[in-house]
Amino acid sequence: MGGETALDFALAHPERVTALALVGASVSGHVCPQSPELSAYAAARRERETATLAELELSIWAAMGRTAPGGELIETMVASNAERRIVSERYCVVSPGRDAEPHLGDISAPTLVIHGEHDHPEIAVIAERLVSDIPGACGETIPDADHYLPLRTAERLTKLLLSHLP
Repeated sequence: MGGETALDFALAHPERVTALALVGASVSGHVCPQSPELSAYAAARRERETATLAELELSIWAAMGRTAPGGELIETMVASNAERRIVSERYCVVSPGRDAEPHLGDISAPTLVIHGEHDHPEIAVIAERLVSDIPGACGETIPDADHYLPLRTAERLTKLLLSHLP
């Protein structure tokens, strides 16, 4: 959700953004196609079922599994975050009509869009849209990574970020 937040911020406060790096990002206003796993994920969030939410989080977003680099840490983090997510979502306020997707062309900051080759397929769709709609945006797909790029391929991700950010 960090990339989505960064996009929303860049649109609301362009004068405060000198460069933008979007890693495995979603975008507010994007509607994902229905699938059984995403429907189950949404239901677990609605029903506040933290154990189910954590299990689905791992199967959807950590497709490379526990044995891949960072796997044990991801599993621990996801279990801890599921409960926090349920609690924090009660206090989230979404501004209606503030979707970023139709306004991507308004982003003026140099933008790098990165996603993992094994991330959820919809993240690749969103990445393509970000690269095509944000003027001058560059895209990078990292092999051997799912949604948890900082834990799967830390060195490669760090190198890309340091070369892009001022």
